[in-house]
Amino acid sequence: MVTAEPTFRSDVEAIVDGTDVNEIHSVAVDKMMESMANFQRMDSNWQFRSVVNLAINTAVYKPLRGNSYIPLPKELANKKAIINTEKQ
Repeated sequence: MVTAEPTFRSDVEAIVDGTDVNEIHSVAVDKMMESMANFQRMDSNWQFRSVVNLAINTAVYKPLRGNSYIPLPKELANKKAIINTEKQ
């Protein structure tokens, strides 16, 4: 008997407030199941027996933020149409 331990992965997703985690989970499971089915079709008689390892990795999402103040030219500042908060 020949055995194989292929790796099936889903895509990386950003989860922020308001994200439907159940939808992301369903999409990830569907992607892995599709990958497994494609692997089984690759050669005849491959059979799924068990999950050897399942890992879910998470990381804190910290979006980039501006950290400098550039004064507006006097002509633009006088129009009172642009918000440009001064550095505190």
